[in-house]
Amino acid sequence: MLAEKCSRALAPVLPQPQRNQSGQAILESILVMFVICILFFGLLQIFHLTVAKMMTNYSAVTAGRSSSVGFAEYLVDRNGRCGSIAASGQMTFPTALNSSNPIAQYADERVLIPQYIIGRSWLEYKYWYNGDHGYDSDNDDSDYTEKASFHVSQNRSNTGATTVTAGYNNYPLVMPMRFLLTNSRATDISSEATFVDFSRNFLND
Repeated sequence: MLAEKCSRALAPVLPQPQRNQSGQAILESILVMFVICILFFGLLQIFHLTVAKMMTNYSAVTAGRSSSVGFAEYLVDRNGRCGSIAASGQMTFPTALNSSNPIAQYADERVLIPQYIIGRSWLEYKYWYNGDHGYDSDNDDSDYTEKASFHVSQNRSNTGATTVTAGYNNYPLVMPMRFLLTNSRATDISSEATFVDFSRNFLND
């Protein structure tokens, strides 16, 4: 009994945290979590835009290759659009096949895309044909994403080259807290590819 009392007396006395110190720790934790969230969503947005840029590069190359061998303009456009599908959002037409399940959409695309490329069917995606006009501040973000559009244009020069430009107008920034990184709710993404115009060798003007 005496030994137990002596050990308690000799044990170090730990200071008890005061109420204001506990509040300070909570506040610091909230601030740190807020900064981490900003960095996390910022990195996700950069990744999202990087994928869109990669798809526009691929789209420009695909359309440029089609143009260089003399494909009709509407086929060049369709080849370019198919190259951008991975960054074009959800399929919106055919509406009967519109599904929020990516696996089901992929299964439909395997059948529809080859038919679309050769001109036998029609496809639409969320960021393809939804208008090329500015943002209305009275609308919310869900309305704004419908303003995005995709374009493919080609230009054959007299020097024997064909240049194709592909890209998005008003490509939406979809991540939360983007207002801390940029004042815009969308951005334009464009890519260009130039090929030798081989069609001049075997097609008549």
